[in-house]
Amino acid sequence: MLPKALRERHGLTEGVRFDVTEDGASILITPRPSPVRIVEEQGRLVARGGGPVTDEIIRDILEDIRP
Repeated sequence: MLPKALRERHGLTEGVRFDVTEDGASILITPRPSPVRIVEEQGRLVARGGGPVTDEIIRDILEDIRP
């Protein structure tokens, strides 16, 4: 079983599908992207699906793009 903090950091929630690749002594787990669909809610188009976006994911993205 993967530790909870690791699952949360990478959006591995129940039902998320992933690919597993072996490379010698290493194992690579890659989440498969969830299909995103565009729906109308209260007169606005909204993207649904694609997995959860957590505060930590946002922080990681900001750290990656800041000079």
